[in-house]
Amino acid sequence: MSEFETTRWSLVYAARSVDPLAAAQALAVLCTAYRPAVFAYVYRYCGHRADAEDLTQSFFEHLLAKRLDLVADANRGRFRQFLRTAIANFVRNHFDAQQAQRRTAVEPYPAAADAQTPEAAFELAWALTVL
Repeated sequence: MSEFETTRWSLVYAARSVDPLAAAQALAVLCTAYRPAVFAYVYRYCGHRADAEDLTQSFFEHLLAKRLDLVADANRGRFRQFLRTAIANFVRNHFDAQQAQRRTAVEPYPAAADAQTPEAAFELAWALTVL
């Protein structure tokens, strides 16, 4: 098994360059280097290859749009750890949002919507559950 290449902080700092071409090239190298590790994490989390591909792509879009590379700091630890924390938060937020969307998309007790007050909706939902 080969050892994971150590992050070159000069590359991370080059991604912050005022020269757009140099910054884009440095970001491209970083994204290419870390894509396999990010994909492996996402795939292990969700278990579906196509979903993992999409979520990996979304993560890198998020990383570039929010310029998360600007937050990374060599004095605070390894870039690899920073990226692992960022992908873990991104994946968790994605699945939390997905769960919340599912909860709001389906009304488990449509009859409760007809209730005049929240208390009446609660009582109706409770009665339907008991039945």
